[in-house]
Amino acid sequence: ICTEPIFRCLHYGGEHLFTRLCTAGEQLFVPYAIFSTCAMLGYFVLLTDLSVLSIRVSAFVLVCGYMLAELVLFLLGLVFVCVAFGCVEAALDHNGDDDHFSGLNSFLSLFRISLHSFPQVEFDHAQQHPIIFAVIVIYSALTGVFLLSMFVAQLVCTYRASYDDMIGYARLNRITVVHEMLPSVPMSRWKRLVDNLHFDRPLEFKSGDIGVAGGMQVMEPANEHPTTGDTVLRFAGTTSPDAAWPALEDDAETASDRFARMEKLMQKALKRGDKHGRRNGSSAGSSQVGHSQDSRRESSDESPDSSESMAS
Repeated sequence: ICTEPIFRCLHYGGEHLFTRLCTAGEQLFVPYAIFSTCAMLGYFVLLTDLSVLSIRVSAFVLVCGYMLAELVLFLLGLVFVCVAFGCVEAALDHNGDDDHFSGLNSFLSLFRISLHSFPQVEFDHAQQHPIIFAVIVIYSALTGVFLLSMFVAQLVCTYRASYDDMIGYARLNRITVVHEMLPSVPMSRWKRLVDNLHFDRPLEFKSGDIGVAGGMQVMEPANEHPTTGDTVLRFAGTTSPDAAWPALEDDAETASDRFARMEKLMQKALKRGDKHGRRNGSSAGSSQVGHSQDSRRESSDESPDSSESMAS
């Protein structure tokens, strides 16, 4: 507010009351523009908190922040290569012809080549110096092929390794934002929300199977998560909260475990019996075929003897 040019121009009056076109106001244009830029950036950074409305968007924002380290490493490598080749270009003999690749200008020129903003005319002028042009080609291949490919590979590997964990971090981020916003919610509005959720109403596991209260029931298809056994432990007796929680019986658990183990053994035995039956059936069929072929051979061998006896 102290750098607002309009406030400095209020005492000038005139037809335009809220104007910045005065001597005192024009002197504050540069600092006011800097502060305005920082304020707008901070405003949109704060708007990223709205990403908690969607877990997927929040996870993407967290992954982007996590991969900024890879971007910093890539920029450090690019600056190092740019400085190295800039020193090489500055050490070459230019004969005063090419000012873009001499002294400190070589660093800026190579950096502009990396950003594809170097003018084509200067490239044509650099081709007249084979050594300078060869250094430019090597630099372009190293930064545009090797470093850029390494950066893309690092981003892909980091995204795959961190996205699954970022889903959990996104949920934690949502919980943090909700916890920070709760003190600013009026008590009447919060009470109305809790009453509409009906946390005091018991939930149903199935139709007619009343369970505990204090939750929100979400329906899903029966074939989405099939269960062969009942995972709810049921105990007979009073439902008073003052009563002690019934202790689990180890004998009942071992008996159920033994029954499940016995059931698995029976299933394995039935599968093995089916396999042995198929093998025995195939072997019996092959033996019957072999026996019939042997009997045919024996009968064919005996047939000449019988013909000789008939002839005699």
